[in-house]
Amino acid sequence: MNNDKCLEFRPGSVTIRTSPMLRIQGYRNLDRVRPIIKKTAGKMAQLFTQTIDAVVYYRQLPISECTDGVLILEGGTVFRCDAFSKYHAASEQVVVFVLTLGKGLDQAAMDFGKQQQLLEQLFLDTAGWVGVEAVNRQFATHIKQQVVEQGYRLTRRMAPGYTFKKDGQDCPWALEDQKPLFALFNNTELPVAMLDSCAMLPRMSRTGLYGLVPMLIPSIQS
Repeated sequence: MNNDKCLEFRPGSVTIRTSPMLRIQGYRNLDRVRPIIKKTAGKMAQLFTQTIDAVVYYRQLPISECTDGVLILEGGTVFRCDAFSKYHAASEQVVVFVLTLGKGLDQAAMDFGKQQQLLEQLFLDTAGWVGVEAVNRQFATHIKQQVVEQGYRLTRRMAPGYTFKKDGQDCPWALEDQKPLFALFNNTELPVAMLDSCAMLPRMSRTGLYGLVPMLIPSIQS
């Protein structure tokens, strides 16, 4: 990867199964789900595939320092989370990314809401979150293949707005750190906007970073 520019990854085909959608909505015994529920979930899984325009923008950047819960990248970008010293003490670089499924899903969900088709809206949103995970997995596989040639392995994904464990304690990474993360892409026209609240539009979007650790260093279990 070239550290000096933003790179783009577009996933292959993303197919959503209805079973995880139903389980997310609390249906444990899928044989007892009402036919109308199954049918709606299936239709929304198909609509998801037809509607998304998934893309990930990412950069590989060296770490300048990681001490006392402060992660500093070369160039001066600073992130703060007490769990960094657990997951990134051995990281030499990071891959930061912005992922989105595109604005089509938001528009389709809004249309269902306006028409009071709330079941369709619910399952389309559910398909979206399942799809975000699927695209993230494809992206992680893509990155792994690239960095292994450099002698690195990936750490777990971390992202602003999430809480991580260190020594049995909860360590939140403040959502406000979306701001310095997005600033790393100032020279790129992203299809994602950050709101004043640090939430994102389109809603089916995700940010984060992976650490790059030399292969010879043992992995840390979460």
